[in-house]
Amino acid sequence: MTIDKRVLIRIYEMSAKEIEGYIKCFDVNVQTWVIILRANQVQGALKSQLQRHGSCLHRLDKGAKISLRKGWWQTGERTKIKAQQSHEIWVSKSLENERATFQVSDIESNLHLTPDRINASPYLQRYLDALPSGEYFGKGYQVVVTDESLRLNRSSTKEPAMGAGVMWHDAAIPHRSERVGGKHSSTRAELAAVVMALQGTPRADDLAILIESAAAIQRLRWFRSHEFRPAEHKVKDYDITHNILLELK
Repeated sequence: MTIDKRVLIRIYEMSAKEIEGYIKCFDVNVQTWVIILRANQVQGALKSQLQRHGSCLHRLDKGAKISLRKGWWQTGERTKIKAQQSHEIWVSKSLENERATFQVSDIESNLHLTPDRINASPYLQRYLDALPSGEYFGKGYQVVVTDESLRLNRSSTKEPAMGAGVMWHDAAIPHRSERVGGKHSSTRAELAAVVMALQGTPRADDLAILIESAAAIQRLRWFRSHEFRPAEHKVKDYDITHNILLELK
């Protein structure tokens, strides 16, 4: 009897010892599986298991632009780079009939991450409603959350990096994350996220931006007065602050 399960096994991430353990417990009753592994891992007992229960759907050659630059999940910069090694995609026999419809372009199109939308439980929703930001939900506001990321990498030879991210409560507006240039500062990155929030929200909407950086909020408060404004050369990150002021006009 077979069990109707679908399994993705990333052998290319396994050590030699982990692969050995996997071969011993390989479940032939799993009806549908996809295995991705490095080409040089297809040998010995593992090769025998693959050939007995499935077939190679596609080979991704070394040098093909199907990889993402290391650390993309931290910076949000999804730059495609050349693969350092050849990889193979093996599938169970139940998927062999899909070979004719398989397209290499499907791999590249799936490099763009689309975050899953999580349905909040009633308890979580009650907690969120009790927060200060809860007063904006369901009141006609377009609610958007900004965040920043800063890595100075003082203990390594890597270059410092910072980025900004924006998430809209409205699922129709895609989330954004960008790398931020200039002098490295968490406040600068947060201000850049505010610019992204203003630019990405339809003009007709009443907007509520949830900012977690007290320093960024204080920086913006300097410009609330119509009678006095600080000199531009005395304001840190004025290039970004100026863009915020232009968006608010």
